[in-house]
Amino acid sequence: MKNLKLVVLIALALNFVTVSCSSDDDNNVKAPDNVMTIEGQQISIEKGVIVGYGENGNGSFDWDVSLLSEGFIINISEPENASGTGSSIFLELNTNSLSGLLPGTYSFANESSEFKLVSAQASTNLNAQTGDGNYFIATSGTVTITGTGTNQVIKVNLVGENGNKITASYSGLLQTV
Repeated sequence: MKNLKLVVLIALALNFVTVSCSSDDDNNVKAPDNVMTIEGQQISIEKGVIVGYGENGNGSFDWDVSLLSEGFIINISEPENASGTGSSIFLELNTNSLSGLLPGTYSFANESSEFKLVSAQASTNLNAQTGDGNYFIATSGTVTITGTGTNQVIKVNLVGENGNKITASYSGLLQTV
């Protein structure tokens, strides 16, 4: 499993701008709230980021997604020295696209192949400097992606080792790291 601290630090370092997906029109179409639920606690998602790790050797490509709350502070001149505390959901997703995630349902699996969720974990009270926090490892579940670009919607439905649900709903752009 990749080092979550490194992923969070990279994601935080390169994501200084939050994308807002609200609309000024009143057409009664409501986008999903950008929210995650970890251990029964509902937490707002500030941003989503994606990191590409390339081809797995079997025609599938590794894309890691982090959904991050507010609370992290970045030193622009030294982004590796991120600080602050927040919550996150980390997803290792595999697809058949070199250019990014494709719409579809990604099912939990032990092997890297097309439309598979290989690992996932959530964290609360994550200290960006030390990596300390409360970690919740997922053992089953799915991630459903619809749309692309700024209209991308991600629905996360996972079950943790302790049997508790880990969920998220995110709508907007995943910033590429």
